[in-house]
Amino acid sequence: MKERLIREISHQFTIISELGKGAFGTVFECVNLSTHHSVALKIIKKYKLTEKQVLFSIQESELLSRLDHSNIVKFIDLHHTDSFLILEMELLKGKSLADLLSHKKLTENEVASIIEMIFRGVSYLHKVQVLHRDLKPANIMFKDEEQQDLKITDFGLSTKYTLEERLDQRSGTMAYMAPEQVLLKQYSEPVDIWSCGIILYQLLTNTHPLNPKNEDSQIFMKNLRNVEWKFPEGFPPMAKDLFLRCTRINPLERYTANLALKHPFITRIKGKIPITPLEEVRLYQDKFKLKKLINTCIQLAGLASNNKIDDIYKARINDPYSRTRDNIRKDSGPKKMSSLGCIDFHPTKNSLSASRQPSLVSGYGNKLVVPGKKNLSISSPRCTGHSRTNSKSISRSPSPLPPLPKTASKKVRHNLV
Repeated sequence: MKERLIREISHQFTIISELGKGAFGTVFECVNLSTHHSVALKIIKKYKLTEKQVLFSIQESELLSRLDHSNIVKFIDLHHTDSFLILEMELLKGKSLADLLSHKKLTENEVASIIEMIFRGVSYLHKVQVLHRDLKPANIMFKDEEQQDLKITDFGLSTKYTLEERLDQRSGTMAYMAPEQVLLKQYSEPVDIWSCGIILYQLLTNTHPLNPKNEDSQIFMKNLRNVEWKFPEGFPPMAKDLFLRCTRINPLERYTANLALKHPFITRIKGKIPITPLEEVRLYQDKFKLKKLINTCIQLAGLASNNKIDDIYKARINDPYSRTRDNIRKDSGPKKMSSLGCIDFHPTKNSLSASRQPSLVSGYGNKLVVPGKKNLSISSPRCTGHSRTNSKSISRSPSPLPPLPKTASKKVRHNLV
């Protein structure tokens, strides 16, 4: 393989050494003969590739060609030969986070610096609508041995998405997948935030929070549904808060990369912990309810101090409408409800009940039409409103018939004579 590779690329590159193997190919350190710069070549054998793998490789090159950030590995060019597909990228001479964790115990400040660079890279990816979907220590490398600059690599499983689109393919390493990704639910940016939270835990403890090595995939998926995080003694409180905000089961409650960059654990400055938009809504609702309760208490306290509560109660008792309604409610006997209004009908008290009600049907005189019932006669004049002046003029007894006109009475007598 190496001899064939040398023959096919010798006019463009000089191979220096093998750096490692990835999911879809081998990475070599090379010198570009045109620029005389040291570069990394990701060599992918064409004859071993399926159509899906070819698509992944081309997709990776297309994505990388549009990315430009200090914490994202830089893509240079894509080359084709008879046997190989070659991705030319920026050369990273430093270790991966996986190698670093196997040889060194990191301090809290070192972890804060590393996770900040990771979140900066993820923030940029999400800004240009790219999901990595396979963030893990092995895919994050330092640029050189000084370990100052960190780069996110291996975009073979990355994908471009739109704001309206939600993905549902299971892609990546299961130990770093978010619950919605493992359970084949729709997902978007929060899956990368979950992976960052798992990486944060590993940087501080050198262990995975879910210990996936001793479990098969089915048990791991089951545990994700009811996950209970355990923290060793001495786990930094601020790091714990950041971890929990990145690994909430509900993706809508998870941090964004931008919010994570403002967290006190990363800024190393004491201050308020930023909250998610969903938390802001809930906090606003709680504040509104509390404010409403406080205002109610203040009003009640003011009424009590001025003895106004007793005045309100007395006014309620002395209100004729209120007293009438209370008396009517105490009446015994059958009651019928009109579909046009709440009028009580009682064999002996219907006159009083109706006299206190407004005219509900104009033009019907003393007849009230009730759907499904016979017309009910009310032996009292209609009341045309609720005003107290009208209520005073209402009589409890039926009004007498008006006298006959004088002209009419004379005419009657004349006829009788």
